Amino acid sequence: ITYFRWGPHHGTQANMISGQGGFEIPGDMSYGPEHTHYTMEGGCNTCHMAEANADKAGGHTMAMAYSQYGSSVAHTAGCQECHSGIESFDFAGTQTEVRALLDELRTVLMDRNLLDDSDHIIPGTMAANEAGSVYNYLFVLEDYSDGVHNHRYAKALLNNTLDWLEENK
Repeated sequence: ITYFRWGPHHGTQANMISGQGGFEIPGDMSYGPEHTHYTMEGGCNTCHMAEANADKAGGHTMAMAYSQYGSSVAHTAGCQECHSGIESFDFAGTQTEVRALLDELRTVLMDRNLLDDSDHIIPGTMAANEAGSVYNYLFVLEDYSDGVHNHRYAKALLNNTLDWLEENK
């Protein structure tokens, strides 16, 4: 790898939702598109273009959150049909779990000199699974949903990657 900007291009959302495109290291967790958001009638528009909150979120903004008095406010109007009463996107702690896995993987990759503190790969020669480990970190990071789009796929990528790195120190 000769350039620090190597990796998936920004915007991995479609691949994340469909459960494909990550570097699938074999492990205890299985991969696949088995996820409710993948088969949701109306697709992305169901949540991202839900009832608008003025010009802040929903509608044609595609925004799922907006800033109010210096804080981020989740616009969950599109989520209510399936997740009645939801007020944040951290449904069942999914975002908390995925963020923790991302943080853990980032630390391991930085400790192994595969990733710098700007989230760029450190160019050089490495094993395919090492490069794939950085790719998976960037793939999940660049989805920007912290697991909301497809928590099963995100967690499988991160857990299997962390397991492989632990087994291959």
